Amino acid sequence: MDPKLLEILVCPLCKGPLVHQKDELICKPDRLAFPSATAFRSCWKRKRGAWPRPKKSPDTPAMAARFPLQSLLEHARHRMEAAERLLRILRRKEEAARQRQDELQGYKREYQQRLTGEAETRGMEIHLLRDYHAFLGKLEVAIRHQEGEVAQATAHWQSAHDNWLALRQKVKAYEALGERHRRQELQREEKRDQRQTDEQGARRQTPKNSSEAMAGTFRARHV
Repeated sequence: MDPKLLEILVCPLCKGPLVHQKDELICKPDRLAFPSATAFRSCWKRKRGAWPRPKKSPDTPAMAARFPLQSLLEHARHRMEAAERLLRILRRKEEAARQRQDELQGYKREYQQRLTGEAETRGMEIHLLRDYHAFLGKLEVAIRHQEGEVAQATAHWQSAHDNWLALRQKVKAYEALGERHRRQELQREEKRDQRQTDEQGARRQTPKNSSEAMAGTFRARHV
């Protein structure tokens, strides 16, 4: 095959480079074998252009099976990340509501101290006294309203926090299943590698035994 053509050919699955071996193009990362240009032309004549399905390369082991719940795990992680962002937003809202509540309580204490000080030192006219009490009454209403805002913001944050805990628990459950799947696949690959090693050893041992048997037969005939 033309080396320049081989440079531009990539695996349709992983987009990685291909290695030309005999009449096949091998993708080592995916462990797949595709027909070369010569095999493709013959296949085109036989099947009118139908591209044959990729087959497993005989000299490479099968790929580890993908975790069947991987899509659910990724979806759960995305939801947990969104819940974390919402938690941060609600926390800032709660802190702002508490800060506003502290400011209103500070205003109330300041005006109460001013009212008490002026009334004790030089007295105060009745209309000014009414204005002070009216303003303090409005501050009290605003404080009660702000306490409700703080309670509502805290409740929203707590609800979002409970939802985040549930999502985190789900992610951990999926991750535990994924880790179990990974260990099982690793054990399966180790068993397959051991089986292949044993088969290769048996194949190497078979010709040796055959040669010894033929040699024994030859000696028996000459004796």
